[in-house]
Amino acid sequence: MTGPIPRPPSKPSDTPKHLLGSVAQPILPSHLNRKQAARYIGYAPKTLANWAVLGIGPRFTRPNGKALYALADLDLWLATVGSRGV
Repeated sequence: MTGPIPRPPSKPSDTPKHLLGSVAQPILPSHLNRKQAARYIGYAPKTLANWAVLGIGPRFTRPNGKALYALADLDLWLATVGSRGV
């Protein structure tokens, strides 16, 4: 027979700090900044910036003056254009 079965923490303060927040955070956010979006689709951030000026490339918004790309828009763009073609 083994020892007693450990009980779960009774209050949040009993939970180890390295475990807090890991469950509530999504694996991927719904929007990515330009650097993250570039990595996601396989291009340089500067390429995305140039495309934004030319009005081509994946759709994005600027809610706070910074470009944000929705994951759904990036996936749609990749499906339409392909991973390395414009």
